[in-house]
Amino acid sequence: MSNGNNRARRNMIFLFFKQDGECFYCKTEMFIRGTISKKYQKAHQGEMATFDHILVKSNGGGHSKDNGVCACHECNGIRGNMDQAHFISNFGKLRAQWFKRRKAKQARRDINEMNREANLSKRQLIKLKRSNNKSMNCYLVARFALQIGKPVEDLFSEFVYNNTYELTREL
Repeated sequence: MSNGNNRARRNMIFLFFKQDGECFYCKTEMFIRGTISKKYQKAHQGEMATFDHILVKSNGGGHSKDNGVCACHECNGIRGNMDQAHFISNFGKLRAQWFKRRKAKQARRDINEMNREANLSKRQLIKLKRSNNKSMNCYLVARFALQIGKPVEDLFSEFVYNNTYELTREL
């Protein structure tokens, strides 16, 4: 990480506490990356605290505390390299447009996924659904094994034995 990024991160943390953990623009409660679980961070990426340059870097702005505010990842992304005064005066409209574009993008992804699944053969579709359930099934088996006090290997052996017995009996 470069020295400028380290300074920006230190100043972002300083501004985060100065602003009581709220985004400068939308007043959303934010979190600092690395202080909570990665699963939460991934699900709530828009609420991650970032250093937002008042005078953007592309126009010569530095990483000093005087040239920054702590903003949520979402607001910082919406603002981009826009002038801060323009962004604040048009905040509601810009945020609504951003959400509209994001919703349209998600709808296109959903349609593409549905088309992809529609073009799959029945066999491929079943395979896709099974692969999505494998990790959940493993978790459920392990949890069940713990509840009944048996090793997972014993449950698996019983399953294989019972299914083999059923298959040979049908032949």
